Amino acid sequence: MGLAERSQKIQDEADEVAYKLNGGDAGIKAGPEAPCYVLERATHADQGKVPLWGQTGEFTITVRGAQVRIEMDGMFGIGAMPIPGFSAHVVAPDKPFISETGYRSFIGYQPSIPPGMTPDAFAVNLIEHYLDRECKGKLRPLEPKYRERFTAEVPAP
Repeated sequence: MGLAERSQKIQDEADEVAYKLNGGDAGIKAGPEAPCYVLERATHADQGKVPLWGQTGEFTITVRGAQVRIEMDGMFGIGAMPIPGFSAHVVAPDKPFISETGYRSFIGYQPSIPPGMTPDAFAVNLIEHYLDRECKGKLRPLEPKYRERFTAEVPAP
């Protein structure tokens, strides 16, 4: 059984558990107290720790010298099969980043993952592929309006 099939089996089992916890109601993802979101919060990785596959979590990686805060979706995220999506956020708005806006979504990518690859290594690998393919290998400065916004939002280290 391949990764996609194993991932789908796990997703189906998780949906079944959530469905049962919701008393047989199909609204398992219908709001913050719905079973899928209760399960997601209960299994969220500790702050700053790299999540296991299927967990939600936030952590920071470095890609070609740029610090990137990753928000990893779990098994209930949009387009999470077979690979959970993630979003990349700027950490240092005054330094070059992977986009001019300080944000980039990586939802819906379906690359193959070598056995044993961790979610943080996966994020680095996918971002490097994106940089090579879409950005000619180069990081980009944030546009002034985004740099100003993120400078106001991001506390100094």
